[in-house]
Amino acid sequence: MVNICHQALLHQYAQRPPLGPCYIDPQLKNFKVPFALRSASKALRTVARGSHIPIQLPKTARFFIWWHDGKSRTDIDLSALALDENFQYVNTLAYYNLQALGGYHSGDITSAPEGASEFIDIDRAAFLAQGVRYVLMVINSYTEQPFCDLPECFAGVMAREYPNSGEIYEPRTVLNKFDLTGNTKMAIPLILDLQAEQVIWTDLALSKNPSEVNNVHHNLSSLGLLCQTMVQLQKPSLYDLFALHIDARGEQVYNPKQAQTIFAVDQGITPWDIDTIISAFV
Repeated sequence: MVNICHQALLHQYAQRPPLGPCYIDPQLKNFKVPFALRSASKALRTVARGSHIPIQLPKTARFFIWWHDGKSRTDIDLSALALDENFQYVNTLAYYNLQALGGYHSGDITSAPEGASEFIDIDRAAFLAQGVRYVLMVINSYTEQPFCDLPECFAGVMAREYPNSGEIYEPRTVLNKFDLTGNTKMAIPLILDLQAEQVIWTDLALSKNPSEVNNVHHNLSSLGLLCQTMVQLQKPSLYDLFALHIDARGEQVYNPKQAQTIFAVDQGITPWDIDTIISAFV
């Protein structure tokens, strides 16, 4: 059955324009194939859900959010959920636990008529030393307005030298920024894998537990399972997809300087060219 599907795809892709000599970057094995343009948040650089993005993590990673009140008082909460390598709970940084594991939460802002921000500093070395491998970025609408009803709501990650260092917000240190636009009250944009130095792009918009307060504490069991699911997600990689196209209508070369078509993380057709990938290769 696998061979039948493989041959059918090769036959279909062979009908498209030839690619010529092609170079394919092995790092594309970390990136999943995007099957749709739908997403929970619009980001500076968006890839398919479940992709593992290699990144040289800074000494301190800072999660941050910014929002503006909607039609009524709006309380958006930023939390960081720390799990060990077996996806078991270690600790949480949130409005009810401002210091833990060598990390710091900036404090709880409960209304933002003029706009407000919260941030969490994560000291990579300190977290690893205490058995933390995965850190989930979790955003909850405590006052239960959907993110899409707010005039402004975005989040991101920036690099810091030290936790709680008082460094100013500097645009050049932002590793990624994304707008929260989903019709939902809880979002998990990403997971940091501190050990592998990877960002796992989750881009999830979730429902809260309807019988509980909308915060991390009342969603712990589902969040741990979700982390394991996203880390171990099995989907075709971009390397698999592009290799099929090369077999069908190109010729593989191992030096990008010899290639007419390049599939790579940093040149040619990249994982961030989602429109092109969906229209020309899926």
